[in-house]
Amino acid sequence: MGYKIGAVVEGSSDEDVIRAIWEDLSKKLNASLSLKVKVARGGKIKNKRVLEKSVEHLKVRGCQKVMVLIDSHCNPSDIRNDFGEYIDSIGGELFVVKHAIESWLLADVSAISIVLGARIKEKIPKLEECHEPKEVLKGIFKKYANRDYVEVKDAGKIAEKVDVNIMENYSNFKDFINSLFDCI
Repeated sequence: MGYKIGAVVEGSSDEDVIRAIWEDLSKKLNASLSLKVKVARGGKIKNKRVLEKSVEHLKVRGCQKVMVLIDSHCNPSDIRNDFGEYIDSIGGELFVVKHAIESWLLADVSAISIVLGARIKEKIPKLEECHEPKEVLKGIFKKYANRDYVEVKDAGKIAEKVDVNIMENYSNFKDFINSLFDCI
């Protein structure tokens, strides 16, 4: 039996992104690891009772390590101050996604091109400085496909196409990978 990792995320689109990325990562792994993802009920990841139940849910299902991913929306120190100690106390590990998980998707523009069926010629801002990655995606979708970016539909599709090797150039994603695999 392999090592099980759990991830608590904010919403179903984040779940789709994490699952798709994990699938790509697992192809590259030599270790016996599995991932279980739990969406914080009602997207209330910042509700401490919901957090506790979510972490407990994953631990009961055999996860030896449970990561809680919270988008920082430009306030990483607030997230760490408000939740770091609490998440540690309930047996989880906090991971602060810089700005929002959509910044990870922007790391591989070719994946977005595949989903849209159009070559993206857009200059993407430096991901470390991209404060509104969801808005950047919305602009790209509008410009290149003349349609809205629908998070629950499009985020997972982009994540299925991303090249994890390219995403690892983004330091926040690389920190996530390192945090995931510090257990092996």
